[in-house]
Amino acid sequence: VESPAVSPPLSAVLDLTVLDLTAGRTVFAGKLDQLGTVTLGDLAQGEQRRYRFLIAFPTGRAPAADNAYQLTSTSVSYVWTAGAAAPGTTPPRVLSPQTAGPPTLHRPTARLTVARRQRPRDARLRVTLVCQARCRARVTARATVGRKRVPLRSVARSVAPARRVVLRLALPRRVRAALSAGRSVVVRLQLRATIAGRVVTVQRTVRVLPVRRSRS
Repeated sequence: VESPAVSPPLSAVLDLTVLDLTAGRTVFAGKLDQLGTVTLGDLAQGEQRRYRFLIAFPTGRAPAADNAYQLTSTSVSYVWTAGAAAPGTTPPRVLSPQTAGPPTLHRPTARLTVARRQRPRDARLRVTLVCQARCRARVTARATVGRKRVPLRSVARSVAPARRVVLRLALPRRVRAALSAGRSVVVRLQLRATIAGRVVTVQRTVRVLPVRRSRS
């Protein structure tokens, strides 16, 4: 089930890995929507096995392709069946001793996005914050005006999971004066977010351009 509907759907983008932790093997590795019927092998009476499902958003994609999946969701149900193996099922792939170690966990993280060039109209710099899990975030910034480094007032927020939050950082008087004089200003931002028991740090740089004045 996809919500809302996008093309391609989120389930066709997410990478799924299913591990048999008891046997030390990979049951499935591919896109979430490609998992069909897979043979798990023979189980004796009273035998127990542990499986781990790992979901990851692929890296190396263009940001423009990823933006469409903000606030989207997908859900899936699995049916476990005991009996004879169905024809055409996929046998599990056994890991070699070198690759049968503990799986890599994909921890939730936070993302800070900002236009590389901004032309503020209300003396405020705008940045966007998204946390994959509930987080406590603080954004600090420092502007360079000539040879002077001017700090901006930091902004702190508690952010709900997958919620897109726009933060506005007020530009100090020295920065506004430089913009009024027609000079651009470089601002370096840093996000420090506490999420899932760990601290994530993200840095960004933006060039603030002077506001264009209308002419009569």
